[in-house]
Parts: sequence; structure tokens; C-alpha cells
Amino acid sequence: MAHANDYVRLVKEAQFGDRECLDRLAELATVRLRAHVYRLTLREDVTQDIVQESVLEMINILGKLKRADLFWPWLYGIALNKLKRHRRTESRHKRAYSRQIGFGGADEDKQEALQKLLGEELRQIIAAAMEGIKPRHRAVLSMRCYDNMSYAEIAAAMECSEFGAQMLFYRAKKSLARQLSRNGLSKGALLTALVVFGKMTAANEAAAARIAVSVATVKVSTGAAAAATAAGRTALAALATAGAVTVGTIAVNSNLGRANVDKSADSAVISHIPSSRAANECLYFFPQGASGPVMLRQMRTHTTGGKSFCDILQNEYGNYHYDAAGDKVHINNYRKYCADMSVSRLPTDKPDLTGFLDQAHGGGVHKGTAEYISSRRKGLFVIASQDQGFVTGISRVDRHENMLEEEYFQFAWPETTRIVDDRDTMHKRGWTWFRIEGRLGSERISGRGRIPFVYRTCDRHSPWLELNVGRRRYVDTTGAACVVGAEGAAAYYPGGTFMKGLARPWMGLHTIDTVRRDAADARIGFETLPGDNKGKVNVVLLHDKARIVYTVDMHRDVIDEIEISCGDVRGRLKFSYLQELEGVSDTFVPPRISTDAMEKSPTFWLFELLDI
Repeated sequence: MAHANDYVRLVKEAQFGDRECLDRLAELATVRLRAHVYRLTLREDVTQDIVQESVLEMINILGKLKRADLFWPWLYGIALNKLKRHRRTESRHKRAYSRQIGFGGADEDKQEALQKLLGEELRQIIAAAMEGIKPRHRAVLSMRCYDNMSYAEIAAAMECSEFGAQMLFYRAKKSLARQLSRNGLSKGALLTALVVFGKMTAANEAAAARIAVSVATVKVSTGAAAAATAAGRTALAALATAGAVTVGTIAVNSNLGRANVDKSADSAVISHIPSSRAANECLYFFPQGASGPVMLRQMRTHTTGGKSFCDILQNEYGNYHYDAAGDKVHINNYRKYCADMSVSRLPTDKPDLTGFLDQAHGGGVHKGTAEYISSRRKGLFVIASQDQGFVTGISRVDRHENMLEEEYFQFAWPETTRIVDDRDTMHKRGWTWFRIEGRLGSERISGRGRIPFVYRTCDRHSPWLELNVGRRRYVDTTGAACVVGAEGAAAYYPGGTFMKGLARPWMGLHTIDTVRRDAADARIGFETLPGDNKGKVNVVLLHDKARIVYTVDMHRDVIDEIEISCGDVRGRLKFSYLQELEGVSDTFVPPRISTDAMEKSPTFWLFELLDI
């Protein structure tokens, strides 16, 4: 790596058109970026693509760099943006890659030399621990420990304040220490693990020999450590500047990271509603905006020791329920639902939906506030109080597009807590295919589709539905939907039209709530009744001419069957979900719909089957 004055000179001369200096700068950038990006991706193919794209962009826009001494933070910022774009196209999915991380795909001589130095078991433990932390945590560790960047330089690359960079580094250390502990190493092994990982991923043997991480390198200020710890516990992060979102017709100020501020947001500001650390404080996160999927973290003060722990966590990976009495966390198939079978509410529910549910169909009178959150912007973050499924007050509204990478939506339980995975095979996988069989009057019904169970899988394994009812064919994808009539004429609708009224667990709500809220949104009354079998509940939709009865499996969080009746016409749709997928992929090819002309969606399409 060139000394500071060397690279500053190269940058300045390259900006003035010196081709030789530009080539040398590109060479230096490629070597340094390759090691850094690999530590973030842990995938050689992705690393090559990101590095090539970053260096090419560096060459194209080098003239726009105003301060040559900030070249490396500027370049790292380019690489981070490229990586973010890649993750979006890869659906933010943790790609499987070999536990044999090796040495960043470097030459065999280096691999052989390091294998003599490092025990295979230690390498595997450290590799697993690094794999277990967030990529942005690996990024800040790499910049600080291996590239010797100051917190000011890291802040420039990460687009946050210097204090925020220290907080992020502190959280990264704590996260890695936890992973090491889970893999059998004491938390005191942090420095050793950092050194070993640096050598494993260095660009070449000479670079590996230079890797050293001192105690001074991993230190942060006392204030940053305290702030990072407090933020992890209370979810009230404060890193930089302000933005705003709409609360009904009111805006509440945001003080989250500078990188996440929406400069087009409304500027009106009011004071926060007083926040209370009550028995039921809930954090809601809407990564795609108020109408999209929702993540939930519910805090509860437990009587033992009077401490607050995360009672229920529903993030992009799964559904976690803390059993304080048994000191266990259960990973469940199902989303949270209300014990009294009332309909769960969200702080983003519009007044007309809330009003309809309040009148007669929610299992009780609404006890919440009249305000609601209205925002189409991504990264909506709401802290609210909750009582038995009802939002009773809103204490904070923010925007934070990377909230799922923060500790708020990770684990927050005592270190002694045991994890019990109660999921079946398809829920552990995160998605599955399903089949539909049945009849409607004299017409045979057959169908198939794909259902993601968690947000992490909803892009790569996106939901789709294909249903044949006699000679009619209903098709739905995330992009568009269509129905082809018996005569071959097709009508096109927005994506998701025919998924209304069906299970959509990737959206963050239990099936029983999804079905009832879809009905309420269409102003269709319903009843909730016990099922004939244990663990089953019936939801009865009441139409003036017809009736639909859902049988919902509460523990698998899916629809078992749907019965439809209208006069003398009777119908039944029976759903089956595949636990194992081997040998059936050829029969589940996703349909494709391409159209720009879309009609308005039917009010409730399942009633449309009866032509009413």
C-alpha cells in the first residue's frame, strides 16, 4: 500500500490527465479493494464484480473528487454503494458459500503457508463467527483493523458522523465477540480472531505477514461505547441529521443517520409524544413503506429482576418468542396473534379500516390513538405502546433503511437463554411450494404456487399463484396478475390481486389476521369461530349472497382449506404444502405476465368466482 503522500500525488496527477499515474492508482485500488470487499462478501465471484465496477467508476469520476487526501474513504464509499446495489438485486439473501473460506481465493503458495500457521479448527470457528455478523459490521472492522483508517475516514465512507462510526465499530466488536463465544471461543479471543481473519483474507502472503491488530486500534471513546450500548437496549439511535415522515397530517422529526435522511420529506415538526418504557413497547419496521411488510419487536418487563427483554421478535429471518420462565427462546412457524382472537392492528392502519374493525369485527373496542402513520417512503420505523394487539400510543417515528441490520431487530435475551427451534422443514427453509385441489359446483379446481414465509426469502423465492377453475385461469405474481376466461380473453390486474384473502406470512402478520384484515378492507363482515380440530380456527366471511369459511392452521400459520357456498352452489379449495422439494421443481415453474394495461382489482376476488 502506498504511503499517504504517494497516493495523494498519484490522485492529483491522475486528475490532471497523467495516464501512467491513473494506471498505477487503479492498480493500487484494485489490490486494496479486493481484500476489503472480500471481507464483506466472503464470496470470490461477487468480490471480483464489485472491485471491477468500483475501479471503473473511480476512473470515470475521479475528476469529481475535491480532496485527494480523502481518496480512500471516497473509493470505499463507491464500493459500499456497489455492494448495496448488489444485495438488493440478490434480495438481501444470505448466499450459501463454502465454510472453507480459504484465503480470499489467493494463490496456492499463500494458502499452503498459512495452513502451516493456523489450525483448521480455529480457522473454521473464526470463519463461522465472521459469517455470523452483519456485512456492515465486517465493513467497519475491515476498514479500522486492516486498512488502519481513522474514524473520520470511516465516517466519510459510511456516510455518518465520526461519533456514529465509533458506535458502529463498537457494535461490530460486540457482535463478533458474541459469535466467537457461541462457537466456543472466549470473548477475550477477539484480537486473535481479528488477526487470523485478516491473514486468511489478505491479498497475498506479504500482506498477510503485515496484519497486526493492536488494543489501541479497537478502542472507542467511552461516550461512543455508552451510546452504542444504550441504543442497543432502547432502540433510540441518534447518529446525525434530521428527516421527517407523516403522522396522519403531522410530521415528526427524525434524528437517524445522515445516509438515511430523505431530503424531500415534509419539514413541519412537532415534539415527540412522551415515550414510556411500559410493559408493552413495540418497535415496528416497514422496509418498503407503510403498505409493505412489517417487522415487529415487542418488549415486556418481566417480573424476575424487573428487567425488560424482547418478548416477541419477528424479523426478516423468523419468529421468536421468549419464555422467561423456562429461559428459552422458541423459533416458531407462526406469527404473533392475539390470544382473545381479536384482530391485530398496526400503527399504519387507516381510519376507515380501524373504524370498520372497531364497529363489530375486532373482538373488542379499539383502545388506540386516532393518529396513524402514513408514509410511502422506505425504511419507516415506529415505536409505539401496545395493549393486547391494539396500538395505544406512538412515541417515535423515523426513517432508517438499514434498520434490519441494527441490533434492534436482532436478539436481546440473557446469554444463558437456550434457543429451541420448533419449526418444520419448510419453515426452516423459509419458503415452499403448495398445491390446491377442489371443486366449485361442477367445475374442477386445481392450482399451485409458491409462498415465502419470511421477508428474507420473498425476493429470491417470490410469491406466485396459478389457479384453474373449470376453463378459467387465474395467475398472480408480484408484478402483475391476470384472469383468462373460458373464451380466451384476458383481463390484467396489479400484482397481488388474487393473493388477497390468502396467507401472506412474508408480510409479517399471522394468516388469521391477514384474512380478516383483507375482508375488512373490502368491507366484508366476518366471524371468528373455534375449529373442529385442535389448533384450527375458522374465519367465516359473510356476504349478502354468499359465504366463505376458512380453516386456518394456527401453528403452521397457513390456510388448510376454503369452503365457498352461494345458494345451491358449493365449493372447496384444499391446500397442501410441500415439506420436501426434491424431484418436484420441474412442476413448479413460475408464470410470467407482461402487460402495461391493468384494470382495477376486484373488491374480493374469491366472491368473483361465483360471479356475484
